[in-house]
Amino acid sequence: MAQEMDPEGTRTLAILTKPDLIDQGAEKNVLEIVHNRVIFLNMGYVIVKCRGQKQIDENMSITRAIDEELEFFRNHEHFRSLLREEKATTKCLATKLSNALVKQIKVSPTTYPMFICSPYTQCMLENIWSGTYY
Repeated sequence: MAQEMDPEGTRTLAILTKPDLIDQGAEKNVLEIVHNRVIFLNMGYVIVKCRGQKQIDENMSITRAIDEELEFFRNHEHFRSLLREEKATTKCLATKLSNALVKQIKVSPTTYPMFICSPYTQCMLENIWSGTYY
């Protein structure tokens, strides 16, 4: 979808999800993607670990999920470096999206950026922007 809407990759920020489900041994491939070496995107990539269905069913709070996500990346042998590089966590994603929105508003205050995302991502973005993220 992104390549169709943004063939040059200038307006796309890609979000990788479910890093906890990546097969052992494939982490280096994921790092190549997140480091923007496979398909170049001007805005780059962010990797996030959101609540799974079981955690949602068990009413895990967003706050607890954010804490667990941070711990996941802090403790992950291959992905911990992404925290220092600001390429991991929903908090990082929220910052990048907010900065992109502010930049777009400054450039063209009468138009709004278009987001293409799955229903799950749409829900996550709504939570982030409504303040229930924290």
